[in-house]
Amino acid sequence: MPIGTCVLLWLLTFLQAVRNEYTALPFYNQKGDVSRMISEKQATLLAQPKTAILGVNRVQGAPQLTAVWFFWDGKDFYLSTSKDRAKYSNMKRNPAISLLVEDAATFTSVTAYGRAEIIEHDIAALTRPIIEKYVPESMREQSLTDIMNDPKRVIVILHPEKII
Repeated sequence: MPIGTCVLLWLLTFLQAVRNEYTALPFYNQKGDVSRMISEKQATLLAQPKTAILGVNRVQGAPQLTAVWFFWDGKDFYLSTSKDRAKYSNMKRNPAISLLVEDAATFTSVTAYGRAEIIEHDIAALTRPIIEKYVPESMREQSLTDIMNDPKRVIVILHPEKII
């Protein structure tokens, strides 16, 4: 068999293996179909109560990185913050943000890039999935009450444009 044919067959086998690992590759994203941008391993990771690192753009210098809790609904990432935090001001000024979730034990990670939408209403309802993911059941209602009584509390929705 000629070397060119061998290389072509190897390439086709490799691409099929990649296709089997990922539902779809990130650069093949169809707008509005972000759930197809992640592998099954990544979906499993996003369902776990892992702490994410949020990256926002500071006015000067390096990005601001903050550890955050999140909820992934298969399309968007939901985060909770307060209006008195630097990340809030930075996102208001420049909504381009990124989020990293990783699991060292499985060598799996998800990095999402997109734009932040800041929501200032229905905070308790939008925060509930985050609270249910991270807070022990015996403390959930108190956590939600505290959030409802915090007039500075907002929800940030990261609408991913690319996920790796």
